[in-house]
Amino acid sequence: MIAEAMKLVLPAERASKMHPNKTLLASGALVAGGSDWPVSVSPNAWEGIYGLITRKDHTGAFSGILWEEEAVTLADALRIYTINCAKAMGLEELTGSLEIGKSADFVMLSADPFEAELDQLPLITA
Repeated sequence: MIAEAMKLVLPAERASKMHPNKTLLASGALVAGGSDWPVSVSPNAWEGIYGLITRKDHTGAFSGILWEEEAVTLADALRIYTINCAKAMGLEELTGSLEIGKSADFVMLSADPFEAELDQLPLITA
């Protein structure tokens, strides 16, 4: 179980309450997403987005759900990985969302994340 994996490196009472994303968002905290790549295997942001929404390990290596009540919506997860990252860097006036006058990189996706099955999110490609 994913919570069990956390317990390997943290005390059980802390491991079971990791990443209170929904609570942080509700409090007005700025939650920004990212990856640990190249430390972790993949730089794929869709894997992180999947985890924010489902609170599951996308690889299946760890079963279970980590603190399910802290799951966020897809719209919240996309903000966490886009505009919130720009805000965290103090660049929200320049980038982080598609708006006139902002610098932007964008890609065509293989699927509409709002139409895709949740388990397919980590498989979305550019």
